[in-house]
Amino acid sequence: MSMIRLIVDHLKLDYQGTLDLKGLFRLINAWAYEKDMEKNENKSNEFEAPEGKSIEYENQVTKRLSDYTIFVLKIRILGSGLKKVDIAKDRKKARLDHGRIQFFLDGFLQTDSESKWEERPFFVFLRTLFDKYIYRLYTDRFEQQLTRDCYELFHLVEKFLNIHSYPKPAHHSPVH
Repeated sequence: MSMIRLIVDHLKLDYQGTLDLKGLFRLINAWAYEKDMEKNENKSNEFEAPEGKSIEYENQVTKRLSDYTIFVLKIRILGSGLKKVDIAKDRKKARLDHGRIQFFLDGFLQTDSESKWEERPFFVFLRTLFDKYIYRLYTDRFEQQLTRDCYELFHLVEKFLNIHSYPKPAHHSPVH
């Protein structure tokens, strides 16, 4: 079994207001593509409620750094009370979402992804020695890179939500 270490624990962003949810998903996908990462969608649920739509979106973005090491970013977006609203933006009418979302981000470093060092107890002992003394320099660099990437995505989402502040909606549109 591979060894998974939690490096960035539960970065959380809470946002209430008008937002472009599809634009947020496009932003995350474009960032992952730019970083040459693979996207694995784990969960995508939508629930209709009288107070608005609720969403739960969970995604893992991975990047193989070597035969031995993989980055894993776990992205989770929860939305509640989301309603479609019409906004006048640059003299054009735009249909956006209004409600509350929570954005969570965790970063993991997975080593021995192919479980080659798990066959015998002696190999596990050797892997521990290699990880602690020989690969430590590489692992430290990978941890720093993973931390930078997690915070880069977090700040990118934070800027997206703050920069794209919209005026208050004129009216709530019925849910279609």
